[in-house]
Amino acid sequence: MAFNFQALAIHYRKHLMAGALFATLVGPVVAGPVEDGDRAFLQGHIEAAIQLWTPPATQGSAEAQYRLAQAYLSGRGVARDLELGLKWLTLSAERHYPPALLDLADLKLDPRNVMYEPDQAVSLLRDAAGQGVVQAQRQLGQIYREGKVTAQNFTESLHFYRLAAVQGDLESHYGLGELYRYGYGVEQNNTKALMWMSIAASAITGNNPQLKKVAHNAAIARDELSRLLGPTGRADADQMASRCWQNKLIDCD
Repeated sequence: MAFNFQALAIHYRKHLMAGALFATLVGPVVAGPVEDGDRAFLQGHIEAAIQLWTPPATQGSAEAQYRLAQAYLSGRGVARDLELGLKWLTLSAERHYPPALLDLADLKLDPRNVMYEPDQAVSLLRDAAGQGVVQAQRQLGQIYREGKVTAQNFTESLHFYRLAAVQGDLESHYGLGELYRYGYGVEQNNTKALMWMSIAASAITGNNPQLKKVAHNAAIARDELSRLLGPTGRADADQMASRCWQNKLIDCD
């Protein structure tokens, strides 16, 4: 079947080889077959890991189902099996496991795939966003703002950007700045736009190229808005940004 598999395979391999995916999603390792499988996998004992994950996956463990999906979709240490990987990924998503929801949504958002179903993808992302997953919240903010795969809805965009912004998400801070700058879904307000752009521009981006690009664009927008508003407007925006940080990014606008 037509399926854009390469990007997903690279995604899984990248995280699995570094051991980062398990460390960030699983949390502290405790005794149990899923965790024993994690250890075996990270030690390079792939077949042993699959044997450990299969019983709990069959019994309905969303975590184990997701691990099997990772293994079969990445093809690391085991024969790549697209059908089997998608089966386990779907079962895990049906149990509302956030990583599975995100991955399955990505597949359904890709128009090159036979699985392309944007409405279902949005539903999966809303499920994850409701569980507090910042990536899903940000992605929904972008989707509703762009209106490419679902009806454009600035009110929904604002809602999800705000949820992610409270969690410190740089791209959502920038998104809110854009909404206020151009009056999308809110009353146009350059002072609030400047506040959010200033917050986004000052974010720590590390070595992440995407975040560096967003912060750079935010800095450009910040400087443009600063020139437009003048000293008084800049002072007001700075005051708002200071209160926003003091409130831990809650009720900033």
